[in-house]
Amino acid sequence: MRSLIALGLLSFGAAVAAEAPGGMAQMVDSPALKAAFAQASSGEVELSVDVAVDGRIEHPHILHSTPPGIFDAAALDMITSRHMRPAIKDGVPQPVHDRHIVLRFQAQADPPAVLEPAQ
Repeated sequence: MRSLIALGLLSFGAAVAAEAPGGMAQMVDSPALKAAFAQASSGEVELSVDVAVDGRIEHPHILHSTPPGIFDAAALDMITSRHMRPAIKDGVPQPVHDRHIVLRFQAQADPPAVLEPAQ
């Protein structure tokens, strides 16, 4: 059996890449993600989003996806439920417009069973 893993990397323009909103790779239970993995074992979606002063992600839209259209709905489902840190200027949160995010999706096999010595 395969686990559905959504791996996400954020790409902020030409700057440094960081982990997805919320941190590391995560298990995602999404009908859209399950449907996408039924069509492809991996994919990548680049989005543009706005970040409100409270960290809510607003106005997400797809810029590019590979394979085209397969993981788009899953990416939108995943990103709209997240929060990000807004920009800070002079200690005051500021909204951010047109932040680019790249989400990578990969189906991975379940880890092998591990035998442990009886106690």
